Amino acid sequence: APPAEPAAPAPRPKGLGMLKTFGGVSLVVFCLFFVAHLALSVGSSRPAILAGDRTMKGMVDAGGGEGGLTAAFEALVTRYFEAWNRHDVKGIRELLSEGCTLDDWEVSEQGADAVARANGKIFEKAPEIQIDVVKTHVSLNTSTVCCEIIVKPTQSGVTKLKVLDVLEIERGKISAVRAYKRLRNRTATERLYVGGDIMFAC
Repeated sequence: APPAEPAAPAPRPKGLGMLKTFGGVSLVVFCLFFVAHLALSVGSSRPAILAGDRTMKGMVDAGGGEGGLTAAFEALVTRYFEAWNRHDVKGIRELLSEGCTLDDWEVSEQGADAVARANGKIFEKAPEIQIDVVKTHVSLNTSTVCCEIIVKPTQSGVTKLKVLDVLEIERGKISAVRAYKRLRNRTATERLYVGGDIMFAC
């Protein structure tokens, strides 16, 4: 008997059927899933700072992109310093995250209540104390705002002081406050290593 002819190859599928499968899921479904995941990742690239504050989120949505986010950071910091100059301990507390930390040349505190109380003690000791915000520098990469401020002299003995406040922001709240003041009467060696006019932590 003549040898059997080889079976004819199965016809190649047409249209979407031409797509190979990936783990039992068609490639097109896999691609759709990947695109959706990418879109969600991009959408969530705005720091989680926005989740806790509708005002900040609204400013970002209105301003769009990094410009709106920068404005949101600056608005939060402005609210903080306005509450500070009002000596509004409750207002300050509302702007802090529960785990907020405070570190300066005199105190170190952890927890929003403790940080707010520490500020309250400052107001009790120096009832006239006020600060001027000279300039702010926003870093979106680190979710921080560096603020050049001047503590005004008071009759209660507070002398004029140049300070750098570094505020970390997370989920619409201030999560850390670090304050640095300029060293006075530095030696030539300190000026060489530290710099001529740098703010330096005590």
